[in-house]
Amino acid sequence: FVALGESAPTESIGGVQFVAATYERDPARLAQWYRAADVFVHPSRMDTQPLVVLESLACGTPVIATDVGGIAETLGNPFTADTLAACLDGTEAQSGGVLVPAGDATTMARALITLLERAPLRAAMSRTAVSDARKRFDLTQSASAYLAWFAMHRHAATGAP
Repeated sequence: FVALGESAPTESIGGVQFVAATYERDPARLAQWYRAADVFVHPSRMDTQPLVVLESLACGTPVIATDVGGIAETLGNPFTADTLAACLDGTEAQSGGVLVPAGDATTMARALITLLERAPLRAAMSRTAVSDARKRFDLTQSASAYLAWFAMHRHAATGAP
């Protein structure tokens, strides 16, 4: 397991090695870290709409995150731990992410074990994550949506086209 940006020392817990890496400023190297990961876990108790979740999806790394703030919206149509467990072959993943209740470490661990044990499901989720991120978070599309929204409100306020 690798924790990026943490200042905690490298340690071993229950035979699992945890490696703390320093904060990565270079976007290309950060993308390499995301792509090297099997799963990105975001166990936040409170958040708005964390960029790390979107970055992970865009790099094709399946996400397991807590249902806080705008994370559900970022994930789109996320699995739950139960729907993930029922997805046996993973040929068609509905999402690149799994949403679990905040503070529910048991459900998060169950989702993580499911993904680590099912490489075909992870691969399908990876493909879905990249495709969905490109469709829903494309810069040109987002800018056009904002411009349309501004125009709609300008028209409502002033009557101008």
